[in-house]
Amino acid sequence: MKSNPKILIIDDDRLVGSSISLLLKKKDYEIVYLSHPSKIKVFFQENRVDLVILDMNFAIDTSGKQGLAALQLIQSLQKNVPVILITGWATVQLAVTGMKYGAVDFFAKPWENAKFLESIDKFIQAQPVITKNPNYIVGKHESIQQLWKIIHKVSQTDASILITGPSGSGKELIAEAIHQNSNRVEEPLVKVNLGAIPSTLFESEMFGVSKGAFTGAERTRIGKFEKANNGTIFLDEIGELAIENQVKLLRILQERQFEKLGSNLEQKLNVRIVSATNKDLPKLISEGKFRDDLYYRLNVIEIKIPSLDKRKSDIPILAKHFVEQLNNIYDRAIYLELPTLKWLENQSYAGNVRQLKNMIQRAYILSEKASLSIKDFQQADTISIGEKPIQKLNELEKRMIQRALKYHNFNISKSADSLGITRSALYRKMTKHKLERD
Repeated sequence: MKSNPKILIIDDDRLVGSSISLLLKKKDYEIVYLSHPSKIKVFFQENRVDLVILDMNFAIDTSGKQGLAALQLIQSLQKNVPVILITGWATVQLAVTGMKYGAVDFFAKPWENAKFLESIDKFIQAQPVITKNPNYIVGKHESIQQLWKIIHKVSQTDASILITGPSGSGKELIAEAIHQNSNRVEEPLVKVNLGAIPSTLFESEMFGVSKGAFTGAERTRIGKFEKANNGTIFLDEIGELAIENQVKLLRILQERQFEKLGSNLEQKLNVRIVSATNKDLPKLISEGKFRDDLYYRLNVIEIKIPSLDKRKSDIPILAKHFVEQLNNIYDRAIYLELPTLKWLENQSYAGNVRQLKNMIQRAYILSEKASLSIKDFQQADTISIGEKPIQKLNELEKRMIQRALKYHNFNISKSADSLGITRSALYRKMTKHKLERD
């Protein structure tokens, strides 16, 4: 436990503030008091605290909307700080809503001092459990929690994993999480989009080319499998692989060795296979478009990712997560208004998490306010109509990438991660916008 932890009390009733202060001073806590949420932003620009005790109502209105809005603002200004909500107008629904949007506990006035202190001590003393790349899987829905448990179980094995789910649901992130939590984490993770490799180039791309193998092969080139050796190879869009190349892939999985194109030298292969698809592979097998023996080789363990529409309760959590990422890039303190979070939760997402993230990025970039409203999203949704607005969005994309590169001192991996895109996608966009390090 840290010495003299700092606790912030936000309540417009000074008597309440004083009574909590007296109670907490017995525990040697450092107490800070604010009388209104309007002072929150200025306070957090210069201070960090270990816990916040926040009243829910600061006006005649007893709905708790002001407190919930203040909760969102606090979370945008200091990520992961525990917030305990208090109110004299408690309802079960308000408590549920408060916890849903990030509060760690909820107390009705007057509270029992012993339980109140117990809760405060628990969250002050609690140290966050650090796992490898904890932000790969964002959400509290039961399906996501179960998914995370499966990932932890299978990561320590070398079993081949098949990740299935709709487009935009985060299959690549799951592959990254498996690698990062595996014993191969210090070795390469090589990602291959099989849908983007022409059938005639499959062997040269995957196995490599020996010098002189064909006209124009002036040097030996390493293939994807060799690059991934001792690490993990992620075969995305496995359902797009041509039937003639499925045989070649099956052979390498069976024999665990390969030859470069134009070479007779067998090279041993020690690699973890993770593949992904949004297609129904059993259906493709019945149609003669996918080999059943390859399917069973790839599908030792199947991880199914639910669509975003099947875990609606995670939408506010994801939305806030994406806004926090953008705040880090732009050094801002934007937050999502409570009605906006509810509006986002009620939308339909055919494009899944990718669509939600895109919506938030567009609204964030185009907004100049301290918070994002429903109107901001509606306006951002229409701005791509017409030639000039599209040009404007291109400029906004360029500015966003420039800011990320500057913030991360031109570290491509960190910049790409903060933008939610792959390294190769970032390189393409840098070329498109002619961005180079000065």
